[in-house]
Amino acid sequence: SYMNEACLRLWGYEGPEEVQGKHIIEFWESRDAALEVGRALRDEGFWSGEMTGRREDGSTFYVYLSANVVKDDVGGPIRLMASILDITDRMKAEEALKESESKFRILSEQSIMGSFIIQDDVIKYVNQAACDIFEYTKEEVLGWELIDYTKLIHTDDLAYVVEQARRKQMGEDDVVAYHAFRIIAKSGKMKWAETYSKSVLFEGHTADMVTLTDITERKRMEGFLKESDDQYRDLVENINDVIFRVDTSSAITYISPAIEKISGYKPLELVGRSFVDYVHPDDLPVLMERFQRPLEGEAQPYEFRIIDKQGEIIYVRT
Repeated sequence: SYMNEACLRLWGYEGPEEVQGKHIIEFWESRDAALEVGRALRDEGFWSGEMTGRREDGSTFYVYLSANVVKDDVGGPIRLMASILDITDRMKAEEALKESESKFRILSEQSIMGSFIIQDDVIKYVNQAACDIFEYTKEEVLGWELIDYTKLIHTDDLAYVVEQARRKQMGEDDVVAYHAFRIIAKSGKMKWAETYSKSVLFEGHTADMVTLTDITERKRMEGFLKESDDQYRDLVENINDVIFRVDTSSAITYISPAIEKISGYKPLELVGRSFVDYVHPDDLPVLMERFQRPLEGEAQPYEFRIIDKQGEIIYVRT
């Protein structure tokens, strides 16, 4: 019997004469939902909630409806009074967010990288790859609060990791995206994890999303290589023979300390200089030809003369 201008615009009508006399069910997307509201009004006298409106052209929109039954006087006609709030933008945003989060979950569950989300200091999401690293089940991890998930972090790394997580949950800008820390798995095994984390919007609120990779084996190999490198360096720098390395332009990139006994030059005086600057001029043509052979896969010893720091000729075999 009556619709104000805001309602008319929302449903796409130009004047009240276009709606007067229409049945209320015609204004809603779902007939069943409209009838359910009618039953609630009959039984309780009021109803409020979200509804989907439908225009004559078939397009839909979302409203928050608040309705109640009003009687003019005793024995008078029963009327329905309703007010609505257009919530279309909010509902579309929520649907887009749900769709985005659904796609994230699908991609995350198929990823070989671990992922988890911390919000309000609670783990709200974790994928199977992360659980495999932690050695806990999803059921065990989901819902962990700060006191629970800190047991995963090595004590030496704890303060830094927790500080970064909290700052990202608050959406702060001045944070570290990439870092590595040590994890203590359920079995008690220590693992190294390399992580990338950032602030994201999750279920409408700021959260810290973390992706991590188990780099324990890489760390082990780095330690092994460093140990091997140290042993190699000790051997090279204490052997009596001179060991040197040159690049393809003949620049010296490394030479062992034994060179000082032979030539009088300290290693730092030679590194970066061209090797040919210290070779007797008469030996250079053959030497340069011989230098190409190792590059072609042929290793063969040869002799030539070098000029030491005092200008004396020294015969060497390499």
